[in-house]
Amino acid sequence: MCGIFGFYIYRSVPIGYSQVANILTTGLRHLEYRGYDSAGIAISHGGNEFIVKCTGNVDCLEKKICSMLEEQQQISSLQCDNIIGIAHTRWATHGNPSDMNAHPHTSDASNMFVVVHNGIITNFKALRDLLIEKGYEIVTQTDTEVIPKLCQYIYEHDLKSSHDVKFPDLKDIVLVMLERYLEGTFALLIKSRLFPSQMVVCRKGSPLIMGIIEDHIDKTHTDTYVFSSDVLALINQTNQVISLQDDELIHLKEGKAHFYNYRTKNYLIKIPQLLKIEKKYITKGAYRTFMEKEIFEQPQTLAHTLAGGTGDEQMYLSHVRHCSKIICIACGTSLNSCLASRNILMKYTGKLVCIECSSDFLDREIPITSSDFCIFVSQSGETADTLQALLYAKKHGGFCMSVTNRQDSIIAKEAHVTIDLNAGPEISVASTKAFTSQILMLTMLAHKFATVGDIVAHQSLYQLPELIYTTLKNTEKSIVQMTQELLKYRSILFIGRGNNYATALESALKVKEISYIHSEGILAGELKHGPLALIDDHIGVVLFITHDNLYEKMVSTLEQLKSRRAKLFIIYNEHDKLIESLATDNVNCTEKNDNYTDAMLIPVPQSHEDIQHIINIIPMQLLALNLASLKGNNVDMPRNLAKSVTVTD
Repeated sequence: MCGIFGFYIYRSVPIGYSQVANILTTGLRHLEYRGYDSAGIAISHGGNEFIVKCTGNVDCLEKKICSMLEEQQQISSLQCDNIIGIAHTRWATHGNPSDMNAHPHTSDASNMFVVVHNGIITNFKALRDLLIEKGYEIVTQTDTEVIPKLCQYIYEHDLKSSHDVKFPDLKDIVLVMLERYLEGTFALLIKSRLFPSQMVVCRKGSPLIMGIIEDHIDKTHTDTYVFSSDVLALINQTNQVISLQDDELIHLKEGKAHFYNYRTKNYLIKIPQLLKIEKKYITKGAYRTFMEKEIFEQPQTLAHTLAGGTGDEQMYLSHVRHCSKIICIACGTSLNSCLASRNILMKYTGKLVCIECSSDFLDREIPITSSDFCIFVSQSGETADTLQALLYAKKHGGFCMSVTNRQDSIIAKEAHVTIDLNAGPEISVASTKAFTSQILMLTMLAHKFATVGDIVAHQSLYQLPELIYTTLKNTEKSIVQMTQELLKYRSILFIGRGNNYATALESALKVKEISYIHSEGILAGELKHGPLALIDDHIGVVLFITHDNLYEKMVSTLEQLKSRRAKLFIIYNEHDKLIESLATDNVNCTEKNDNYTDAMLIPVPQSHEDIQHIINIIPMQLLALNLASLKGNNVDMPRNLAKSVTVTD
């Protein structure tokens, strides 16, 4: 969570604060999915500092910047010999969203040190107490504030306490802080008015990428660099990037970038890589929101997932075939994709398949042995709880496979083998295309794991993109009507069984994420054990009744709900005459003049049971999108949430 962006240039160019501010806020816009409760920038020119930060999103920040530049017109047209800009968009972890708690954070009123930070400093309370004891004033509620104040403390304390200790560079101050004080996870951009031509960039447990911008005249010369917590913010700047690894640091000085591992104390040589992400992924195109775009991209993304395959099977097949059990570990939507794939994995491998929530997996310290095959699923490859669970399983001897949408992510690098979803960047906070690609990939893996294959089931996978296209085309209008009806209810229950239990859970998650309507996913077999008590005129009930081995049981569930006059919305296979008949037959209603109305039917194409639940989620993604849109919510940036959860509770 949180997005950081930076800009470093060392040469005389006619560029002013307003232009650099625009570069920084443009970068932040591509990172806003990572946090949007406050934002800020800091720009230094020589020993001068221009800092703007505010509560709210990047739009609010831009308005405040324009206002401040109008008040200080003389600073907007300066020619810059050396300019450094850092920026941040925040998802609050320590301290409520406020102007004071927004980044960048400074060491003091003179801005001796200025920092932006992604991650969590786990020992910040002890560091705060130390700083207060030494006479430093703490003015925010954040963990980040201790970082610039530690830099100041190290600079002032060591210079005062010893005439032999000098800090010729900003890097040396930062190294002392990293080696002696900081604990936790972080990606940091640090600058100082004491070292106007320098900047330090470092990371541990949080992503950070450097982009290299060549001189347009002298292609061999580089003195301009950009930095971001995600390559999406660098696409418009450069196609040459270097990913920083844990314990690595970049020291920028007088236009040169020096790479250093502060744990091994070795200088490094880093080779730039070419970006392969297309610019079309970071724009909405003709769509109103990224979520809408990503929903309608699914025929293509699923085709890409199929085309990408399941990696080098020699790296994992023997492990899965000799394992005692398969454990799938994930959070949120990725957890639902694991649950959606559990039965399929069991069917084709004959192994016990356990589904674990990453945080709970860690809380219970589940026993792991070398005979366990562990699959870690994360769209971003950054999910902190899932990463910690992976490291735990690795430490205890489990074989670890990751399924991610980002091959350059830390989870992908830590796993013994990683499988790429090939779904393309997903920007909307509410996951859609990554979810369907995750289920498809886990199903592809199940087929790969099988000792005896099912040709019909395998062939059905390649029909999925066309079936999703048909579903999107045919259900869009009926979902609009369904949306208008469901807005009347205070809560929505989604009920499924078997593979569709995960569909029910994911549907409820999507609705609550972006529409803020209370919703629950319920296992149909559990209705009689409590949830039936919720049924009344104020609850909308969505049923998933498509053809699989549990079809008859779901028909029985439909009858039970009808007898209690539930307000029903049914996802069913088109041309299913039985469901169409039951939806309009109210003979089971117990009162002659009750207010029972016919169930609303949402038909979807019928396919093999291995992929039917993937088709079934599509109209529910559209439902969540429409509910949120009609309520006037920010679909891509729901309140209190962020895309990449890089912190743990």
